[in-house]
Amino acid sequence: MKLKHLVLIVIFILSMVGGLGYSAFHYHGQSVKDKQDLEQAKRDVASAEKMIGNVINAMNLFNDIARANEDAKQKNASDSEQVRVVYKTILAKSPCAADVVDRDVADGLHNRANKIRSGSSSTNPGQPDR
Repeated sequence: MKLKHLVLIVIFILSMVGGLGYSAFHYHGQSVKDKQDLEQAKRDVASAEKMIGNVINAMNLFNDIARANEDAKQKNASDSEQVRVVYKTILAKSPCAADVVDRDVADGLHNRANKIRSGSSSTNPGQPDR
């Protein structure tokens, strides 16, 4: 009976050691896999942060350009209005101001002014100025 108990104890101890060995091997493999997944996730986060930073920089650049264009348009409109007032003042004093301007000439001048205004809103109007 003593030998039978000893054999059972040895089998139990060997099965415990085997079970512990299997568990250690299994969880070590799982730990290595989790560590690799964590490193990949960190790389993915860094890549996403870099892309988001690039998008934010591009948006800021676009906003700066749009703001500069809008400021330039407003300045051009203001300058144009000032020039127009000066010309009106000068022409009002001129004796030729009372003369009638031909309708075709007036229409041509208005069309040219409208063309210049519409062309200033686009950086590439697709056609020459003249």
